[in-house]
Amino acid sequence: MSTQEKNSFSLIELLKYFIYLGSCCFGGPIALVGHMQKDLVEKKNWYSAEEFQNALAFSKLTPGPFAVQLGMYLGYLRFKITGATLVLLAFVIPPSFIVLVISFFYVRYKGLSWLEAFLYGMSPAAISIIFKAAINLSKLSIQKDKMLWLLFFIVFLISIFSKTELIVLIIIIGIIYMLFNKKTLNSFSLLPINGLNINLVNPVLVKLFIYFFSAGLLVFGSGLAIVPFLHEGVVEKYQWITEKEFIDAVSIGMVTPGPVLVTVTFIGYLIKGVTGAIISTIAVFLPVYFFVIFLSPIYNKFSKNKDVQSFITGVTACICGAIFASCFTLANKVIIDPQTFLIFLISAFCLTKFKLIPEPVIILVAGVLGIILRPN
Repeated sequence: MSTQEKNSFSLIELLKYFIYLGSCCFGGPIALVGHMQKDLVEKKNWYSAEEFQNALAFSKLTPGPFAVQLGMYLGYLRFKITGATLVLLAFVIPPSFIVLVISFFYVRYKGLSWLEAFLYGMSPAAISIIFKAAINLSKLSIQKDKMLWLLFFIVFLISIFSKTELIVLIIIIGIIYMLFNKKTLNSFSLLPINGLNINLVNPVLVKLFIYFFSAGLLVFGSGLAIVPFLHEGVVEKYQWITEKEFIDAVSIGMVTPGPVLVTVTFIGYLIKGVTGAIISTIAVFLPVYFFVIFLSPIYNKFSKNKDVQSFITGVTACICGAIFASCFTLANKVIIDPQTFLIFLISAFCLTKFKLIPEPVIILVAGVLGIILRPN
C-alpha cells in the first residue's frame, strides 16, 4: 500500500468528479468501481488504498448497488451525511436525466421500423450480459458451499415454476441460511416483510414508490440483481408495462452511463410519465441512502457480526438463483428466431473471449445487427 500523504480536496471537487462519473462512464458496477480506484486513489490521491479497501468491504457487506454505495461511503468518510447525500445526487441525477430524455424519445418514436429493429437486436445482447453478471456473482458469492447451491436451486425452481413473491421468499431463505450457520436466532426482526404488502394501496404513484422502495432493499452487488423483482412486479403482477418494454428498459439501462439501476427511471416514465420516473428513481435509491447513513458509523462492529454476514451470504445466493430464472424467462421472450439466437451467441462469445470490449459497445453493435438481420 502507498504511504504517500493524502491530498486534501473540497466537497465541490468530489461532487464534480461524481457528476463526471455518472455522466460519462460506462460498463456497469465493476467498471465504475475501477474508475474510482484509479482516479481517487492512484491519480488524485484523495483516499488511501486502505480507506478504499474498507469502503469496498462495506459496499459488499450491505445491500445496495455496489458502485453507488461505494461512492456514498467515500463521501461520508470525508464529509459525513452531507457528503454521502450530495454524492448520491451527483452520481444518480445525470444518468437519470439521460435515461429520462431517452424515455421521451422512446415513447414518441417507438413505432419507427428502424428503432424497433435496433431494439430487436439489443435485447438478446442484454440477456447475454445478465447471464454473465449472474454467473460472475454466483462464482463470487456461492463458490463451493453446498448449502448455498441448494438455496440457489430452490429459488431458481420456485421462480421458474410459480408466481411466489420473491422478496419475502429470499428474506426467509436468508434467515434459514443464517440459522444453518448458527443454531440460535438471537434477535432478528421480520418487520420489513410486513411492509412489502402493497396490494392495499390504490394510487399508482404511491404503489410505485412503495414497490420500488421494497425492491431497492434487496439489491446486492449490481443493479442487475433487481431485474427479477422488477420483472415479477411491473410485468407479471401489476402489468404496468409489457414484456418487450421491460426488456427495452434493461437494455437502455445498460447502454447509458452511470449506475445500471437507473433502468427504473425508464420504467417509471413508461408507467406514469415524468412524475413516475422521478418517484421510481427516488424510491429505489432511498434504501441505499439509509443503509449508508445509518450503518457507516457502526461499520466496524457491524462487519464482524457473523449472523449478519451469514444472512447476506444466503440472500445473495438466492438472488443469483432469481437472476438466472429471470434470464430464462426473458430469453424465452427475446430469442424468438434464428436471428436473435445468433445475436445472443455472438454477444455471449464477445463477452467471454474479448473481455476488454465494453458492454455498452456490444449492445449497440447488437442493435445494428438487429437492423441488418431483422426479418421484414
